[in-house]
Amino acid sequence: MSYNETEAIMGEGLRDIASDGNTNLLFELILDGINVRDNDQIVELGNNVAPVGQLDVSQIAEIAGGPLGQPIRAIGTDIAIDRDGNVYVMNGGKNLIHKWRPTIANGSGGWDFGEYVGWMGSCSANKTIDGTPTGVPYNACDVATGTSRGYACADAKCVRAADTAGSGPGQFNAPKSIEIDPKDILYIADTGNSRVQRFGQDGTFAGEARSTGTGINQGDNPGFVLGNMGEPEWLAVNSTSFFVMEPQAANGDYFVNVFKTLPFRDVTDSSVTVRYISDFNYQGGDAFTYSVDDGIDRSEPALVNVAVSRAFRPPENLRSQCFATQALSTEIPCVLDEDTSIYIRLSAMDPDGFISDVVNGLDTHTFEVIEDVQNGTQVVADPALVQDNATVLLYTPA
Repeated sequence: MSYNETEAIMGEGLRDIASDGNTNLLFELILDGINVRDNDQIVELGNNVAPVGQLDVSQIAEIAGGPLGQPIRAIGTDIAIDRDGNVYVMNGGKNLIHKWRPTIANGSGGWDFGEYVGWMGSCSANKTIDGTPTGVPYNACDVATGTSRGYACADAKCVRAADTAGSGPGQFNAPKSIEIDPKDILYIADTGNSRVQRFGQDGTFAGEARSTGTGINQGDNPGFVLGNMGEPEWLAVNSTSFFVMEPQAANGDYFVNVFKTLPFRDVTDSSVTVRYISDFNYQGGDAFTYSVDDGIDRSEPALVNVAVSRAFRPPENLRSQCFATQALSTEIPCVLDEDTSIYIRLSAMDPDGFISDVVNGLDTHTFEVIEDVQNGTQVVADPALVQDNATVLLYTPA
């Protein structure tokens, strides 16, 4: 290392480092944060130059267990950066992956540090937008699968699962390492699940390689067969393959399993199938080129255009709640005395998007009463209470 690590190692707990080729910045993962250093300022051994800043970790909840017993934000143990400068940090103890946007120069000699996007992993429920128990919930957690919608979850939006370990797509069990290939595909050694998962930049699940056994000379399926990688811990990737090393020296050797990553399926002498999956919330045109090689010569590139349209699925999780006052502070049973009124809030979720700052992330819902009340009146209580996915009516019996 070309700079003084003493402060990071002794005082802040250095975990891992990664560099951003676009900005020549060094990102230093420590126990409770991510330091950002300018490589141009690190000129010699022993040069203890202060970081130029830190990435914002304030949205990650604190936990008990600091060096002196105090609450602390345990960020993770492994860090990786893609070609665009997005930063990914794996927290193997909490079974999730954090993401930050790129850090860029601000034109005034300083830096605009990348904002926190959220985390990917197991969740059990959506928290409410206003923070009250009766508020309108976020749609960042897919409650049906118990998985975040990409990196949409944050500790203010989602309830972490009581048991954070999971085996579904986008869930993890004691992951040990992350790597990014030249096409910005994220690979995760999902150690406890005996598999390697991979994802697009936005958290789109892009498949898995699962071990065909429990490891060479280990467990119930110890045979030397193709793909028996046991519980993977060490990864390396390039543009066409990823490599998984068998880390157990007790097996008598270190085995390396090699997996091809080309997107081809159903290969024949004259055809091949390619599966295309669009990014979350993307709509519009997309394209890729390909060529064919017969072993003697290669064809000219051919273009494939893909048109992506919104799925336009109907709103779901329709919900009605009753309140005694317009403040909507306490939910009550939908029961009232005659000559009184009650506030009724209607809400729904949009399965085509999630609440975030991405373009076209969430549709605006319009609520329509199909059959009106027969023995009273209901009107919009206050236009100020109407939100993207909720409206409030005031019901008064006749």
